[in-house]
Amino acid sequence: MSVIVQGHPGAGLTTVYNAPSNEAVVVETLKFQIDTDGTAGIHRVRIRLVDPVLDSFATLDDLNDGGASQTNFYTYGLGLNASACTMATGWAVTDALPWTEMSEGGSLTIMPMDDSGVVISGDQISNVVLKVSSVPGQGNFALQQILEMPGSVLA
Repeated sequence: MSVIVQGHPGAGLTTVYNAPSNEAVVVETLKFQIDTDGTAGIHRVRIRLVDPVLDSFATLDDLNDGGASQTNFYTYGLGLNASACTMATGWAVTDALPWTEMSEGGSLTIMPMDDSGVVISGDQISNVVLKVSSVPGQGNFALQQILEMPGSVLA
């Protein structure tokens, strides 16, 4: 069963999602907003899937070129195709997400960066939403995810 969970906002390199501590999950979709700061030059995004033991096991660089003082919307998902263009503010872009099973306690980070791979700490990450499901045969974690959701009426 898939559930929708709210991720964590932040600025610069941000851990936006932590997998539950009691089972592995599949990330089906990741959606978020980036509000870039006034730093001149290209603004890009790097996604890292991190295992608690092995560290980063997948790095996904967005191929779109954003600019300073923009608001852009990203959706990474299974079966989506990546785009590669120069973005205007307000654009919604898609990126491919490989089939990803995250181990118990794994995490997902978003890193706004320049064209050289340097973190742009002033870029704001918000409206993070994921669709995740339990790994087949691992049980149902939907209630735990709902309880951990910020503002949950069940928390």
